[in-house]
Amino acid sequence: MHRCVLGKYRLWRGCWSLLAAMTLLGCGLTSLALEPSTPLANYGSQTWVMENGLPQNTVQALVQTHDGFVWLGTEVGLVRFDGNSFQVFDRNSTPALPGNDVRCLLETRDGALWIGTSEGLARWKDGVVSAYNTAQGLPSIALS
Repeated sequence: MHRCVLGKYRLWRGCWSLLAAMTLLGCGLTSLALEPSTPLANYGSQTWVMENGLPQNTVQALVQTHDGFVWLGTEVGLVRFDGNSFQVFDRNSTPALPGNDVRCLLETRDGALWIGTSEGLARWKDGVVSAYNTAQGLPSIALS
């Protein structure tokens, strides 16, 4: 798993730290979780691979947004899963994305999806993708 690093600077101490902090702040104490006493074998599971529409079998980032979509970051693009099918967003279909190699994802309280790629940062809000680079104050567009 990659850490999100902008040049020499960490992006809020890495995406995982930011994700953990936002989860704690946004969810409060009423978060739903698996019942600890229930064996995992009692829960259903499903595996999705390229044959099911996933563009690549390696997923680098994962987040479920408030609207129920599951977003996945892969080396070949951002993927939205609605429970039945995958929709891929890459530089060809969504030119505003800074790059296809999606390394971290985060939903903020305002419903925006932040997308960290190997070539920069983007914000997806209400179907509009906005890229952020050094002109907007980032020390570097390089994420690693």
